[in-house]
Amino acid sequence: MKKLSAVGLTLALIAATAQGAQPPSRDPLFQVAGAFRDAAVHDDHLYLLAGEVAAGQPDVLVLHLGGGKVGQQVSRYTARYAPLALSAAAGWMFLTEGDRGLEVVDIRDSAEPRWAAHVPLEGYSHRAVLRDGTALVASGFGGLHLLDIQNPGRPSLLSSYQAYPPPQNAGEDGTESVGLFAGEDLPESLLPMASPSDESGYFRPDDLPAYEGNEEEITPQDIRDREGVLDVALDGAIAYLAYGSAGIVILDISNPRNPRRIGGYQTEWPAESIAVRDGRAYLTSGVGGLLILDITDPIRPKKLAQLRTRCYPKRLAVRYGFVYLADGLCGDKGLLVIDVQDPATPRVVERLTGRIENVRVLGDRVVSLGVHKARGYSLFSR
Repeated sequence: MKKLSAVGLTLALIAATAQGAQPPSRDPLFQVAGAFRDAAVHDDHLYLLAGEVAAGQPDVLVLHLGGGKVGQQVSRYTARYAPLALSAAAGWMFLTEGDRGLEVVDIRDSAEPRWAAHVPLEGYSHRAVLRDGTALVASGFGGLHLLDIQNPGRPSLLSSYQAYPPPQNAGEDGTESVGLFAGEDLPESLLPMASPSDESGYFRPDDLPAYEGNEEEITPQDIRDREGVLDVALDGAIAYLAYGSAGIVILDISNPRNPRRIGGYQTEWPAESIAVRDGRAYLTSGVGGLLILDITDPIRPKKLAQLRTRCYPKRLAVRYGFVYLADGLCGDKGLLVIDVQDPATPRVVERLTGRIENVRVLGDRVVSLGVHKARGYSLFSR
């Protein structure tokens, strides 16, 4: 796709600011049929990560972008394991693969993606954020892993950070396990089961506010999907971790070999997805919906606003005064556009079509990913 130059992007932003930021066009720039869970744009190519993949089908589709439209399929890639999310930068693609860790793919030739490396990581790797030769991998109960990717074909682990031990390890050092994590004074409703090693699940049905229903509905996958480090967002050398029922954990990563906790915020519901921009943190908080925090002082975050949504929010992205929120599967207009120019009074100004599980802001586009289609919208047109 034709890119905005640095000058063009700046002028577009100035114009949007001068006239008041606007939600994206209701009419998509492009649509791709199929169930997709993540997306990235690199060198005029769209990389789409498929949802449930049948045997023999590719995990990643590589499509050409031109003039704002999706063109022909350029290539496809089948991962070694089952990827959950992807990120791309500087000719390399990074796939997080649950309990298998991180897979690195060489995409310098978009017509022929090639496997480059695999890094096994402790925990259940959900998502990777790339910044300045470092990959930060949110890995559930394994915590946050920081990898040196200056040579992407040979990544190396710099450090790992766990704010709390996994429930199955709590108390191993002789300390009393209080609440969901050892040493934490959490509400009584979050007390662990008497037998946390039971593979049927760590918690009683009502232990975690985001879980509803009978005990048999709670699976180990539920626990892995909604606990530990689920997402990470960066603001310079400060990392904000969405840490499930533990809320937000804030780290100083100026020395990536020695991450240091400097703050946190206990949420009412599990923190699952997070983005930071302009001194504010935006996060999905289970059935609590969208939560907005003032992080101008990262040591002492303050709640600005909360907005409950119709469904169960999955992911979000922020750009130019709007939050784009994937509101799950209960309705057919699941991409919410939320005006947060006044962060104390967020308001839904648009509901775009689809049952949406993820949303990405990629350059000058919003890309929604749902159970039926991936759609791209322009950030700058009505």
